[in-house]
Amino acid sequence: KSFLDELADYFTNVKKHKNVTSAKFIKNLKWFLRWALINKYHDNTFFQHYTPGICKPKSDNTFIVFLNNEELQQLKAFDFSNNERLDKVRDVFLFCCYSGLRYSDVEHLHQKDIYDDMLHVTTIKTDDAITINLNNTTRSILNKYKTDNPNDKALPVLSNQKMNAYLKEMAQIVGIDQPITKIYYAGNKRMEETKPKYEWIGTHTGRRTFICTLLSKGVAPQMVMKFTGHNSYDTMKPYIDITEKAKAQAMSVL
Repeated sequence: KSFLDELADYFTNVKKHKNVTSAKFIKNLKWFLRWALINKYHDNTFFQHYTPGICKPKSDNTFIVFLNNEELQQLKAFDFSNNERLDKVRDVFLFCCYSGLRYSDVEHLHQKDIYDDMLHVTTIKTDDAITINLNNTTRSILNKYKTDNPNDKALPVLSNQKMNAYLKEMAQIVGIDQPITKIYYAGNKRMEETKPKYEWIGTHTGRRTFICTLLSKGVAPQMVMKFTGHNSYDTMKPYIDITEKAKAQAMSVL
């Protein structure tokens, strides 16, 4: 116990990790120790009952940045004709917003995966086989790059690191700059971090935008899960809570 307590303290006070990050590292360590126990590398079972004295508050789990409909249309309409790099980044990002695919799945999407007006994908993260119907936006983007990519790739996807950097640049140019505050905990301290929205945008924002857009339009969570490959209703609940709050705020203007 003393070792695990010291480790948790090290994450919080030396490495200055947020609680959600510290909890993730300890969870990974416990996974490794379980594997080692099963394979008889040790016989210490205490770790299985250990809970770190750091909380993993809801605010860490429900910080979901997505584009609302106005921002989405603003991004679609912006003229990037004089910047080929950002034009391609915008198209790939919009494809995520309108298909719900993760960055990793768009990166591995090939022409052969597109037939019968649908995307046929085995997800990289969970190995689930899903089909997603094409719509006007995704179909248009695919057609734009149909003959423009080597190795039968469907889209000109850059590395995740470059995409994240360019997405922030792109969103700043477009004017997606509303201040957003993230609340998190480090040890027992409640922390706040405020940045313009473009600073919070990354590749996963596209998938989150897809989910929140459908839920806000009244599409049933169970139907959204068929597109995204989510297997648990619990993973959808933060999105549902956010869209319900947004709907309540919209109704309050009356």
